[in-house]
Amino acid sequence: MKSLLIAMFIASPAFAAENKPAPRDLAVPMEVSVGSFEEDAAGVWDKVRQLIGESRTKRYGREISKAIAKHDPVSAQRALDEMLKNNPEIKTKEPYAINYHQGNINFWKKDFKGAYKEYSTIVKALELKYPNGVPPGGKYSEINAYFMSDAYFGRAASLLQLKKYPEAVEDLDKAISVTPHKRAALYVNKCRALFKMKEYGAAAESLDLAYGVTPIAVDSAQDKKHICEIFAKKSVQSKACSQEK
Repeated sequence: MKSLLIAMFIASPAFAAENKPAPRDLAVPMEVSVGSFEEDAAGVWDKVRQLIGESRTKRYGREISKAIAKHDPVSAQRALDEMLKNNPEIKTKEPYAINYHQGNINFWKKDFKGAYKEYSTIVKALELKYPNGVPPGGKYSEINAYFMSDAYFGRAASLLQLKKYPEAVEDLDKAISVTPHKRAALYVNKCRALFKMKEYGAAAESLDLAYGVTPIAVDSAQDKKHICEIFAKKSVQSKACSQEK
């Protein structure tokens, strides 16, 4: 499978202080090999138009990305709508990228049911193609594995907001199992779901796993102090909480 988000990959909605290396923004090639005067001119122009289209797609993708990073779903929606208007073929070529963008936008609009629907569309398609996760070794294996992990994470984040905590834990476990590298935010949010379920021991374990990956992702969490206070009341030990000042 070609990279699902080669031009439009962005971070998941609730990733904060995350250490995940986002795929670098690939430069648009500026040269087109024409070979000789006998080469079909129409074919060359098709290549040029394709490169122009890719450049515009990436620009829109960056605009959507920046708006989501600022939690500005209105600007993100405007950029997505404009991209689809000017590049309608993307709906066919990159449908799951569109679902992903729309899911992120819905999430920050607080339309959590709408966000869940978009992420679920991606999850179902990827599970059908990759029932055991994205196999390693392919040209786009890593970026697609991140995408699959982010789709699970996005759905889990929506489930957390919908107070469906066991389902959120299930999706977070799947996100953890398919991601190419450990990611603190997955464990932080699993801690939150388990905490809401009052499974404090398991929640502390998940928080400590997050702390082991990226301490700042835990220390910067706004709810860390509250979680640690409850752990203390319940006599639950946590290395992450022992660092609380």
